Amino acid sequence: LIVSGLAACSTLQPVDTPTIELPPGSAISDPQIEQAILNALNPYRWHVAQVQPGGVQADILVRERHQAAITIDYNPRDIFIRYRGSQGLEYKNGKIHRTYNRWVKYLKLEIEHQLNLPPTP
Repeated sequence: LIVSGLAACSTLQPVDTPTIELPPGSAISDPQIEQAILNALNPYRWHVAQVQPGGVQADILVRERHQAAITIDYNPRDIFIRYRGSQGLEYKNGKIHRTYNRWVKYLKLEIEHQLNLPPTP
């Protein structure tokens, strides 16, 4: 019983909030950042919910059971992927199923790829 309880807990991790730091003095414009974000969402089946200056909201639904909502805020220096909500991912007290963190990690890597930036840990 104790082992099964520990195994269940091991799937929960602190919610990751990936950040991409843009190179100082880069010539990447806001429209280029926005387009890179939109291009990065598509291959991973994220659905764009809202686009506004400085931010994009997106949702993903996997197997009709697992849903996550994020906001991707950006400015000339940084891009932030922030958790907005979820269902079926066991979110509680700032922790969530590790799958969510994997989703946003791959999204971060794809945004970096779209902007021709080297991947960061």
